[in-house]
Amino acid sequence: MVMENKAFTRKVLMVCILLVCSTHAMYAQSFLKKLGKAVERELFSPAGSSDGRRDVSATKVTSPDPEVKVELRDCEQSGEFVKISLLIINQSQLEFALQLEADDGESIAFDPEGNVYKRGITFKFGGQQGDVAQCFLPRDTPVKCLVSILVEEPIDLLTKVIIFCRGINATLEKDQLQLTNVPVMHNELTY
Repeated sequence: MVMENKAFTRKVLMVCILLVCSTHAMYAQSFLKKLGKAVERELFSPAGSSDGRRDVSATKVTSPDPEVKVELRDCEQSGEFVKISLLIINQSQLEFALQLEADDGESIAFDPEGNVYKRGITFKFGGQQGDVAQCFLPRDTPVKCLVSILVEEPIDLLTKVIIFCRGINATLEKDQLQLTNVPVMHNELTY
C-alpha cells in the first residue's frame, strides 16, 4: 500500500511539474511573439530609427494658408489612440484665431489597409479640448496642438490625415490642414 502511494504521489508530482513548465512556456512564447513583432516593425519599417523614434521628415504637411506654418512634431499610438503633435505658427501680419473641427466627419484619417477613421477625432488646442477647439494665434509665436484619432488596432502609418479648419477674423486660403504619410511610433510593446 505504501509503495502504491509513493507511485501515485510521483505521478501527481510529475503532472504538476509538466503543468507548471507548459504554463511558463506559453508565457515565454507569447512574450517572444510580441517581441518579434516589435523588432519586425522597427527593422522593416522605413520610418524606424535606431533610437525608437520615427522619422517624420518624409511627411508632407500642407498648411491651410501660406502664412500659417504647421510642423509635425511627433505621432505616437498609445492604446486605442494615435496622437499627432503639431506646432502651429502664425507668420502673417495679422493676429487671428484658428478653429479645428472634427464635426460631421469633415476631419478624417486613412491607413494603408484602407481603414477610414472619422469618429473619435479630438483636438487639444489653446486650452480647449474636444471635437472642436479654437486658439488665438499671436504673430510669430508657436502654439502646440494635439490631434487624437481613435483607431481599432495597432497601425504603423497614416497615409493621409485631413483636418477641417477655419480662420476666425481671418480668411484662410484653404479650409483643410493635410498630413501625408505620417509614421506612427508605438510607446509600448503590448497591445
